[in-house]
Amino acid sequence: MSSDLVAVFGPTGYTGRQVLAELRRRGLTPLLVGRDCQRLEAVAEGDEVAGRRWAQRGGQLELITGEPRYGSFGYPAPLGVEPVMEDYPLPEAVTVPRHLDAATVRLVMTASTLRAVLGPDVSSSAQVTDQDRADSRFMVVALVTDGETERRTVATGRDIYGVTAPMIVATAQALLSEPKSGVLTISQVVEPADLLVGLHETHWLEIEQGATHDLKPSPWARHRNVAA
Repeated sequence: MSSDLVAVFGPTGYTGRQVLAELRRRGLTPLLVGRDCQRLEAVAEGDEVAGRRWAQRGGQLELITGEPRYGSFGYPAPLGVEPVMEDYPLPEAVTVPRHLDAATVRLVMTASTLRAVLGPDVSSSAQVTDQDRADSRFMVVALVTDGETERRTVATGRDIYGVTAPMIVATAQALLSEPKSGVLTISQVVEPADLLVGLHETHWLEIEQGATHDLKPSPWARHRNVAA
């Protein structure tokens, strides 16, 4: 079944606004997807505004609507158990199942990070310097389970925004050497282990892989799951 509805992730920036204008010019209907409802409403012009996000459930992409849900997640020290927003809108909901056998992908983000980025007292982007971004630290936790066993891997480093650049360039270089067609994730083009080695050198990326251990049966973990 065809549809003229096109989801636009991050439509409030310069490029996003140009995409919206072009969609309207061609008679298509944009679906605005993002984290800041006020900014979305500012560019909506009658489009459908999404406090919406995609999630991978049981091997299918599922559009989640309504107010955000919050829960908790256990991080390594010094964070410990933190309040988190569940089904946080990240591209991994779409990209992870492209190269891993993961029927369900659950993405969360700490509430403290959301307050630091989107809170009412946050400095405008113009006041945040490139050095501020480069000095920022991050932690990503990947928790993989099939309902019977579980394994956790923790990645820490600096400049969560800056890590994108070497990943994009490495992918472009690989495609120049060995062209591939279609829509691909980075891990379908470049060996992930090679990327991680390079990020260790440029962004102090450290990977700590935990041991696999048995779990008691859980009613929600009936498929392969990835949480981050």
